[in-house]
Amino acid sequence: MKVYYFFPWNRNFSINLFIVKSFDYARGFYDPFDDRRLGYFGFLRRCYDLIMLFESDQNRLKEYKVNFRIGVFKKVINILNKEAKINLIKLKSTENIIW
Repeated sequence: MKVYYFFPWNRNFSINLFIVKSFDYARGFYDPFDDRRLGYFGFLRRCYDLIMLFESDQNRLKEYKVNFRIGVFKKVINILNKEAKINLIKLKSTENIIW
């Protein structure tokens, strides 16, 4: 999977999905109905979404900051989960997310 950024100060990246066993995500503050939210409305707002990829249950590959539209982000999550057959996990809390 390749991700291209519009702005030049972000580096484009590619991910080898064959080594990814599971993933988790966290949403920016603008999606109030998602329980995987980064920050809260009045405090610690994050203007990006976060995708975390894991090689195994204990080994985190990398975290990627992305900023998709709401509908596009859900499509990417569905593609990773259903078409690429990567397990969607949920960390115990957003405190486990390094940001």
